[in-house]
Amino acid sequence: MGFWQTVSSLFFPPRCAACGTRLSLSFGEDVSPYFCKSCHHDLKRQMLAQCPTCFAAYCDCRCQPKILSQKGSVALRKLSPYGAESEPHAIDLLIRNMKTHPRKRVIAACVEELAPILKTELSFWNEKTPISHTVIAYLPRSRKKVLQYGFDQARELATALSKETGYPVMPLLKRVKDGKTQKTLSVTERQANLRGAFGLRGEPAGLRVVLVDDIVTTGAGMAEGVRVLIKAKAAQVICLSVAVTPKKQAKGN
Repeated sequence: MGFWQTVSSLFFPPRCAACGTRLSLSFGEDVSPYFCKSCHHDLKRQMLAQCPTCFAAYCDCRCQPKILSQKGSVALRKLSPYGAESEPHAIDLLIRNMKTHPRKRVIAACVEELAPILKTELSFWNEKTPISHTVIAYLPRSRKKVLQYGFDQARELATALSKETGYPVMPLLKRVKDGKTQKTLSVTERQANLRGAFGLRGEPAGLRVVLVDDIVTTGAGMAEGVRVLIKAKAAQVICLSVAVTPKKQAKGN
């Protein structure tokens, strides 16, 4: 921590990116600069939670909703499950803050954990399928939400990831229509609701595209973005999100 950052922290103590608790000034290397100890421990625990499909830790899992693979995505990388239990966890609070409060610390906290995962995934594909150019794109937020909150969290996340990893941001997609609120819709209804929601803003032909969003629930929105990119001759699309909503298991399983 630099001198002026230290002085600033003394007068304006930073808050935990998840729960908002004021953080004490600490110089320990094992302490996250973005989370309180409780939230940091909880986030790491959730990241290591077991995927019910491949049984790997969520932070290592490459599973994706079927609709994503059908549209052409090669993998969905993520940090952890969202809303997996009745009590909100650090990841749940982080997602909520990201959607409503455009604080740089919240975005930076996500990027600190996501960047190594993205680098690992790109290293894997660069060795397996060489493609000359890799760019980071994002799934545009609805215009209604941008007007309501004044920012697009996916764009902020993609921009910060670009600075951390060195891969350029290319806003390849634009929002064409908002559609209905997604929360009350079924998977099939979400797909129909988002059909035609995105259009091209840039030229993805021949590019490896990392498509970023904050959370993947059913995958309908991300799948529509993937469809548009693949149709426009993107060489490869890798999906990346902070969290995913786990598929509900049938009772008795």
